[in-house]
Amino acid sequence: MKNFPMDKLNEEGRRCIGTLHNINLQRADRMGMLFSLELRVPFLDEEMISLAQEIPPELKIREHEGAKIEKWILRNAFAGTNYLPDEILWRYKVQYTQGAGCESVGQILAESELSDDEYERIKAENPEAVINTKEAAYYYKIFRQYHPQDSILKSIGIWSGFDFAEEREKVRGSMDDLSHAGATQ
Repeated sequence: MKNFPMDKLNEEGRRCIGTLHNINLQRADRMGMLFSLELRVPFLDEEMISLAQEIPPELKIREHEGAKIEKWILRNAFAGTNYLPDEILWRYKVQYTQGAGCESVGQILAESELSDDEYERIKAENPEAVINTKEAAYYYKIFRQYHPQDSILKSIGIWSGFDFAEEREKVRGSMDDLSHAGATQ
């Protein structure tokens, strides 16, 4: 979200919430059901979403010493409470797969299963698809094996603000001692 212009942040948030059922909530539901657990997602409560949409974007993402801190107001709500250690509270926000420790599995698999020529061919044959890495081409190839009909293509995609290279570079734990960045911003 930090890559979106501030005036588009809440709009992108609404779009993301509207598409959660495509991947993230399916993943959460399947994980809960696998272990016979009923999953609760309190931040998706309708009143919580309404409240979050009323919060000005500049309170959601703040800049501190050149770094953009996501979930700034939420982090500050917990600052100084001792509910979360500072190294957890102020660490760099990571994508789900990074936090789970499996973020490079797809990249490694794609490198071993897809040649450079095949990657270029898939990319050239599908200009309407967002295929900007070998990993994306690999996922696209698998998807098309099971869903060859073109009518389904509009229901898939990648978050346009997401940058795999930047996220992989930054996933190193805390945000360079931002624990002192708190409410003074």
